[in-house]
Amino acid sequence: MIISILSFGLVAVVTVTFLVVMLRIGRGFPKRSAGELIPFLQSISAEELAQLFDPREEARLRSEILEKDFRILQRKRLRLADEYLQRMAHNAAVLGEWANTELNRQHPLTRELASELHRQALNVRVYAFFTRFKLNLWLSFRLETARLLPAPHVADFRECAGIQGLHAYDTLKTAAGSLFVHSGNTEFEQLMRSL
Repeated sequence: MIISILSFGLVAVVTVTFLVVMLRIGRGFPKRSAGELIPFLQSISAEELAQLFDPREEARLRSEILEKDFRILQRKRLRLADEYLQRMAHNAAVLGEWANTELNRQHPLTRELASELHRQALNVRVYAFFTRFKLNLWLSFRLETARLLPAPHVADFRECAGIQGLHAYDTLKTAAGSLFVHSGNTEFEQLMRSL
């Protein structure tokens, strides 16, 4: 029964992903300039993200809160993690679109920096996709009532598909900053706050 549900869920995710990709290819990828980046980015608090995925903080919460209350809190923390992962994927997509535009430039260093940004954006998107898939499987169970299943560790989602998520996002920010400065933009601090 569970295997059938998981199989159906996997097929549904693959089908929806395929359709989204085909729609995006059909309408073309947006051409983004550096000046258009900041309004489209979704801010992520690095401190909150690190605390959410911190195994010591989670262990502290587990030890200080009753199990029933912890399960309710853990479900909220899983939803918050999903929100942050969605923002990470969105920002990676926007930066990837900008990198695609910059790859057409003639300057070799610009193309090299854009290529690195594109690689890092892809890393973050792969991490976010697979992590959100696993996380949403957990969210499909009612943790408050499913006593047979242990509450998952949010900290276990720090790595997925062989990618350390927080490190990958920091590397993406660094690559974006390097290309942004190289392109002659002066709003570096504003870009970093937007990521």
